[in-house]
Order: sequence, then structure tokens, then C-alpha cells
Amino acid sequence: MKNERFYWRDWSSWSAKDFIAQVDRRMVEYNESRRKLSLGWRTPMEYQRAALKGAA
Repeated sequence: MKNERFYWRDWSSWSAKDFIAQVDRRMVEYNESRRKLSLGWRTPMEYQRAALKGAA
């Protein structure tokens, strides 16, 4: 995450509140939309939904 979004960027004009909001948005995006080989190329949310559906 640091290499993709935060290094090489000038954050000097950002308030702490705005910076934290940016980090929070990135964490949600990362956790909900990235696809992983270990999850069968599904997103973590897709994998979790499928696991819960199968457990019911």
C-alpha cells in the first residue's frame, strides 16, 4: 500500500483528517476489491460470502 499510494506523493498540504480518510478509503478498497490467487481469483468479500453461504 505504501508503494502504490503513499510514497512519492506530497502530503504537506493535506490535513491529518484528510490523510486518515484517504488511508481508510484505500484499506476498504484493498480489502473488498483485490483478487487473490489463493482465494480462487475471488475478492476477499466474494470468498467470505461463498464461505458463509456454504456453511449455512
